[in-house]
Amino acid sequence: MKLTQSERKKIYGTIFSELISGNYKRIPIPLEDVCARHGIRLTPLARFVCESGFSYREALALLHNEDGCSARYTDAQGRQRYCIIYNDGPNHATRKRFTIAEELMHIFLGHHMCDIYKLDNPQAWHLPTYEKHEEAARIGAGLLVCVPSVFFEKPEFFNMNDIRHFFDISETCAFTRYEIFTRYKYEIVSHPLYARLKARYSWRDVKFD
Repeated sequence: MKLTQSERKKIYGTIFSELISGNYKRIPIPLEDVCARHGIRLTPLARFVCESGFSYREALALLHNEDGCSARYTDAQGRQRYCIIYNDGPNHATRKRFTIAEELMHIFLGHHMCDIYKLDNPQAWHLPTYEKHEEAARIGAGLLVCVPSVFFEKPEFFNMNDIRHFFDISETCAFTRYEIFTRYKYEIVSHPLYARLKARYSWRDVKFD
């Protein structure tokens, strides 16, 4: 099931609001700061294995994929919190930022609240809904790791290597960002919040790390 234009616009609004209110002013966006701002616990897989007592293979089985996952839990004070576990192995170094961004989007878009993920109700599982959640999270993650207002300001400057270098993403991710931005440029730049995003994140304002 493909996302509708209305659903994509909701994603743009969610991530633009986060970037505007967070006012991170750095490229690439410091995802650790995004997590800290929202009280999201960010845990590398190696630490999770050490602290949990699970083997590496058992931990990967819990993640349901080799890149990472996010989860909702209740802390000691009874508050609802989120955590992100990401694979920090050498073979996943280039995917680290996108993995964290993708899990942040699952949290920001409220996917964890959906009934299909409730372990006590396996009958609620719905593959088309899961696939839409994954697509939505990937689109939002792309906007978070590769801020569109910076990209669109000087598109002639960017080739694949430049995108990969400036935004600290893999070559595959850079190619996908270029393709997505090209396909949905009008939708993105015509969003009501885009002008405010552009005012906060332009070449003259951001610091490139």
